[in-house]
Amino acid sequence: MLILITAIIAATGLYLGLLILFSRYLTLRDKKAFKELKNKYSELIFEAMHNEEKSIVLFERLNKNPKQVSIVSAICKDLLEEVEGDVEKKVKGVLRHPEIKKHYLSYLNSFNNRRKVKGLLYLKDIQTLPDHQEAEVFKLLEHRLHYLSHAGALVILASKKSHLHEKALIFSCQRSEDCRYTVVELLWEYWNNNFVSRESKEKCFQSLLGSESISLEMKALLVRIISTFNEHHFSIYFHEILKFILGSEQNSRNFSFVASLINALGKLRYVKAEKEVIQAFSIKSKEIRIAVIKALVQFKTDNAVYELVKIYKTSTEYLKKEISFIIEHDDELTRQIITSEAKVNLLKN
Repeated sequence: MLILITAIIAATGLYLGLLILFSRYLTLRDKKAFKELKNKYSELIFEAMHNEEKSIVLFERLNKNPKQVSIVSAICKDLLEEVEGDVEKKVKGVLRHPEIKKHYLSYLNSFNNRRKVKGLLYLKDIQTLPDHQEAEVFKLLEHRLHYLSHAGALVILASKKSHLHEKALIFSCQRSEDCRYTVVELLWEYWNNNFVSRESKEKCFQSLLGSESISLEMKALLVRIISTFNEHHFSIYFHEILKFILGSEQNSRNFSFVASLINALGKLRYVKAEKEVIQAFSIKSKEIRIAVIKALVQFKTDNAVYELVKIYKTSTEYLKKEISFIIEHDDELTRQIITSEAKVNLLKN
């Protein structure tokens, strides 16, 4: 009896072992087959972008095998991360094929939210928002699930629907206090929208920064993002806002916003704002004072170096360490200080 039980256990173990090995074999075979299929489609997509006949072959294959649409769209989405200009347009042309479009638009009506997001991101990739779906997508901005709201905003900001852009950004800024990284993505999506003129984008950003419905903390983030676009003419607007704040009695509650403006003016090296930047040092905020120091380092004018030395002589130990650290890592600034009248006062410490 014991021998029989042992034999059964051994046979069961052997069977399970063979089953696992066979399962792994099938998995590896499927992976290999998928990789080969993906490589074939990659070659065909590349040829289709340069040859009309190959384009017909690609689309005929998709018509016969609609389940392989997801493979083609995945390849195209990967390509969009790497290409630009005419090649980007050709890739989007492949993505706009009726069979692919039909596949993803069907996801928009799905009760499965993950599928719905895939459909929305497809619209974002091809920069299209059909008129009959405009209201439905805009309504998603109010959805309780943040990822659905965010996907809806991406579709709007990548599209030609300029009358919805500002509304989508304001709404997203209002509800994204706890998910600020999403605002970064939205602003970059809007900035890269080639359907919108530079002037329209600038007006939209000015409206956002002037909106009373957006918190000062969020406006500080907006300034930081906008300054990364490295457009010098934004400096003029940042300077005007800083002058207005310093001239009002509200600066005591604008610490983060004021600091972000000063950091942006320094980053963009807008020397015309030097007077107001120096004036802002009188505000009793560590965040603002560090921003002033960093901006003066960026300006590197004789007056900026003089003020930097003066700040060093009269500041707390913490700010002295901040300035010393910057000087140690900025050879150009060190040379300017060495040639200034304040050389001994600073370097002997």
